[in-house]
Amino acid sequence: MKLVIAEKPSVANDIAKVLGATKRGDGCLEGNGYIVTWCVGHLVTQKMPEEYDPDLKKWELKTLPFIPDKYMYKVCESTKKQFNIVKKLMQDSKVDSIVCATDAGREGELIFRLVYVMAGCKKPFERLWISSMTDSAIKKGFAELEPGRKYDPLFDAALARANADFVLGINGTRLYSVVYNKRLKVGRVKSPTLTMVVERENEIRNFVKEPYFVVHLTSNGLDAKSEHIKTKQDAEELVSSLTGQTGRVLSVVSEDKKTKAPRLYNLSSLQIDANKYLGLSGEETLNILQKLYEEHKIVTYPRTDAEFLTEDMKGTVDNLLDLLSVNEKYKDLSVLAGRNTDVLLKSKKVSDHHALLPTEYVKTFDFNKLSKNEWDIFNLVTGRLLMAVSDPQEYVSTKLEVGFDDGTVFKQTGKVIKKDGWKEIEKMLKTSDASDKEKEEDTPMPHTSEGDAVGPAEFNITDHETKPPSRYTEGELIKAMDKAGVKDLDKDAERQGLGTSATRAGIIAELKADGLLLLEKKTLYPSEDAFKLVDVLPEGLKSVDMTVDWENKLVQISKGAFKYEDFMREIEGFVREMVKTNNTAQSGIVFENTGNTGNLKTPYLGACPKCGEKVLMGKFGAYCSGKCGIMLNKAYGKTFTDVQLKSILAGKKTLLKGCVSSKGSSYDMYVKKKGVKPYSYTDKDGKQHDGYVIDYETEFPEKEK
Repeated sequence: MKLVIAEKPSVANDIAKVLGATKRGDGCLEGNGYIVTWCVGHLVTQKMPEEYDPDLKKWELKTLPFIPDKYMYKVCESTKKQFNIVKKLMQDSKVDSIVCATDAGREGELIFRLVYVMAGCKKPFERLWISSMTDSAIKKGFAELEPGRKYDPLFDAALARANADFVLGINGTRLYSVVYNKRLKVGRVKSPTLTMVVERENEIRNFVKEPYFVVHLTSNGLDAKSEHIKTKQDAEELVSSLTGQTGRVLSVVSEDKKTKAPRLYNLSSLQIDANKYLGLSGEETLNILQKLYEEHKIVTYPRTDAEFLTEDMKGTVDNLLDLLSVNEKYKDLSVLAGRNTDVLLKSKKVSDHHALLPTEYVKTFDFNKLSKNEWDIFNLVTGRLLMAVSDPQEYVSTKLEVGFDDGTVFKQTGKVIKKDGWKEIEKMLKTSDASDKEKEEDTPMPHTSEGDAVGPAEFNITDHETKPPSRYTEGELIKAMDKAGVKDLDKDAERQGLGTSATRAGIIAELKADGLLLLEKKTLYPSEDAFKLVDVLPEGLKSVDMTVDWENKLVQISKGAFKYEDFMREIEGFVREMVKTNNTAQSGIVFENTGNTGNLKTPYLGACPKCGEKVLMGKFGAYCSGKCGIMLNKAYGKTFTDVQLKSILAGKKTLLKGCVSSKGSSYDMYVKKKGVKPYSYTDKDGKQHDGYVIDYETEFPEKEK
């Protein structure tokens, strides 16, 4: 019998149904010469340092760098039962061969191979490689099973990715957490991604707006504009000098132009549009796609980097277009769509999986089963196919220049759309926003010819100011990760950017969970700790170029063109150098501390306003680690909470509720740190104590006044 190992139970059920394995067993389905079982995602994971050596449980600089001679794995405790089922089936005497049917990609290969190795299996195995969960795709895939060993280089790449992320993450996280007394998560892709957001925020914060002015010439339908003018006085002087003069049309140039139809979606480009038009996060989009793929079976494999199809898929596309042309939801759009399928077919641009497509199940699927978000995502995928095969948008672009005797030139541009082409489908699907629509509106030009007189003209001045770059939305950050390093790569490079389509949304989600990225009204901001972390990280770890280079080497490993050993040697060398050169704290860099720092248990509240040392929370309240004698825990009869004291030390205006006056009455008050002052008090035993307290600015809420 053949043992088929899928990645998830739902996929195993679909495969078993097609193969005729209908008899249910313990964690498997059996019949027709097959046993079909499943993993539950990863059944095997990395061993942690303390599992190599118990002494490594404590986070200490002297134990770094931690670089294993041999990377070790273990069975996940939470899924041990299913691992034992799979292992038992692998060792069953009636099983003579195995089919790897995990997701057809780098991570799916790793899931199967680690189980295969941990189970001590030596039996031959084949690889199922499909991009759709339709019955026909599964049947075709089993008819064309390939030797499993053909994918050894892909496993090498997957193992290199896992081990590199592990050794860099463990060492980086422990190193910076110990040095700065705060759990600071560091990663191969995470750190350069965070750096991009911090650098953008620095650009915004350091941006100085500069005013500029534009003079408009209006005459008989013309609205031509001057170049940017730095001062209003200069603009007014220009208007004064030209008033009453007659200009001449220097040139009128009209060109026929086309806007090509967009490419098919890969995961990243779909996540970008889903965030822009639907407000969905990258993770939400991926989860919806996964459900449309696995459960509903109406889209192809989601985790793809490709925007093209292989050249043998022309028939598949033609069939899909035929099905959509009679589908109630899409027949009106299909009338508008062309059949320019050849532009989609570029086998050299497809690696693991082709671009996202709807499947043949659109013929019979009941779309009422879909939630709103599921329908919206499916509609984007299907609409993109119809747009991608459609004709270009055609328009006439006109540029006009008007000149005066003093050499001043005014310019005007216009655009008249001749044929909407694929844009007509986009309008009907409403997959654009107001800013997109403005770009597509006609801006007709007045009828005029070169040499025509212009005047007497009217002039008016409009004032403007330069704008800083915009902050990233999640979709825009995914796009920036996707395009990172693009300029420095060969145009035929197969993979570019930080991470992969399958991992980018997860990286952003982790940065948000770590408190390093903050989300407000769809916009991402770096936290203050994010600025500090980027400030202390080594350039190599922040470098987009280095991380892109590593990602492309992983692709080369998967092709057999680069060695696992060489890649790991490079990563481990980087780790050793990082620990060697970054094992002391940079002066003035202090992180907020939540207490969640491995074995570092003392929460950090801020810098002491007297001596600048760390203020920590101890058993009896907050204290200065520099032992300068400052008293921090209360003022105005009010004992501070951790949150209030942290806010006060940060220099923020802080509301204290329930302050107590000398007469015993209660009141509320805002306080803000302005310095320190001497303070003396006598304890209950009559002993006098001298020290310091924070000196505050105070402000009362309106009701207290």
